[in-house]
Amino acid sequence: MPDKTKIRTLGRSKPQKRGERETFHGSKQSSKKGHWFGPNVQKWAILIGLSIIVSILLFPNVLTRPRIYDLGDVADRDIKASRELLIENNELTEKSRQEATKEVLAVYDFDPTGTNILARIGDAFSAGRQYLAEVPSVTDSPEKLPKDQATNADAFKQSFFETLDVAPDEKIIGLLMKNGFPWEVEETVIDLVTQVQKKGIVINKAILERQSGMGIFLHNIHTGQELKVTDLNRFYDVKAARKIINGQSQALEQSLSSSRLAEVAVNLSVALIKPNLTFNKRETELRKDLAQKSVKPFYFKVKKGEMLVREGERIQGEHLLRLSEENKSLKQKEIIGRAPAMALLIAYLLAAIYMVGLLTNGSSREEVKGLLFSAVTLLAVFLVVVMFNFMAEDVARGFRFFSPRTLLFAAPVASGAMLVAVFQGMRLTASFSLIISVLAAFVVGGDAEFFLYFFVSSLIAGYGVRH
Repeated sequence: MPDKTKIRTLGRSKPQKRGERETFHGSKQSSKKGHWFGPNVQKWAILIGLSIIVSILLFPNVLTRPRIYDLGDVADRDIKASRELLIENNELTEKSRQEATKEVLAVYDFDPTGTNILARIGDAFSAGRQYLAEVPSVTDSPEKLPKDQATNADAFKQSFFETLDVAPDEKIIGLLMKNGFPWEVEETVIDLVTQVQKKGIVINKAILERQSGMGIFLHNIHTGQELKVTDLNRFYDVKAARKIINGQSQALEQSLSSSRLAEVAVNLSVALIKPNLTFNKRETELRKDLAQKSVKPFYFKVKKGEMLVREGERIQGEHLLRLSEENKSLKQKEIIGRAPAMALLIAYLLAAIYMVGLLTNGSSREEVKGLLFSAVTLLAVFLVVVMFNFMAEDVARGFRFFSPRTLLFAAPVASGAMLVAVFQGMRLTASFSLIISVLAAFVVGGDAEFFLYFFVSSLIAGYGVRH
């Protein structure tokens, strides 16, 4: 028969002591903690942290705002151009625009027909002859006309002057009606008016003479053609045009059948004189605007690293112009957008190299230590390159035969590869050289020749130390 004591021992386990239970729960919690902060998480934290730090070092202004200076302020530090700047020279541009505006010729609308004055003269005289043919008694004794005919006569007179667009004159219309609206008077009036109108009549010649140094554009409103006129003495004002017509009175008295008809022809011609040359302000202003817009802005170039303002210097207008252009490239929103983008780009680069196994070597814990060593070395070399790039400009001033760009090739990028080669081998040296060369090239301007030089020199230095 089996032993009862043994059966009870197998059926019920011995109760755990309090210390053993605490040890069990503690190991359970430590396993959870190890899961969240294990080697894989530590490696990714190193890669992400390195990416963020490097991106901030590439864009240090993301943490600070550039000071905005006003006219008359004193610069508290030396300020250099962070990149090549193309700055508009507002003073020279505005001066060129004003000169272009002054060179625009004034536009004057010219109506050679004088609002169809010749046709209106012909219509008025034809209507007068037709009226006299219908009412011949008007010329004999106009004061004895019946009331209805007198009313018609007044209406005709008003229509006559409205056709000519002149003020009514009883003396003129009376003589014309008495003489039957003679053809010789009509032709004389047409000749006198045409004589001055074809030259051009302006309202105020004093205003026109302001353009005498340059001339004007004469725009024919009927044909649309334009003619540049520099001799402005050819034009008349209303007073001068009427004076010319009045000066021909004596000659007309001899050519016409009577002196009274000559007087009528002269007086009617003088009344018909009106300006036919007017300043087109709208068209002139449009051409001035086009001339201003056609002037391209003038720019001056500021090279990268060129001093914008020195410490202790008082801010002048030119300084403000340069500093405002520099601040445009340092806008907080733009930099805040660039820094995360650069961090993401660097993280992709590090993650890609890590995932293909170029940054791993050994067990998980050894991988973390090796990755941390590589990250610290990378960050240290990167800081040295940043400082070297910052000091290259000042160092180059002491050596005229060296340019700042030449001195950048002396940056100790290969020193990091040498350290990695000593402690981690050539496989990790190659991946380290690739990463530090890319980042160093970003610091010094992103040129391909710097990347190739840093990469090749790092590989050679690592191989030389290892072997």
